[in-house]
Amino acid sequence: MSENQYAKWLVETLNDKVIAVAVGKVTAEALEEEGVTRIVYPELERMGAMILEVSRYVEKMG
Repeated sequence: MSENQYAKWLVETLNDKVIAVAVGKVTAEALEEEGVTRIVYPELERMGAMILEVSRYVEKMG
């Protein structure tokens, strides 16, 4: 698999099967630039806040 094919596969997998999590908006923006669409990140850019945000997201999704 070429590097380009692998990158495409990775983005597709992140969008279909994974909740991408970022600690803050800079990392979230980098993921978005690469084509990742399912990203959760907290307003307060801290690890603990990120864990709470993911918990809320998962509860909301059922």
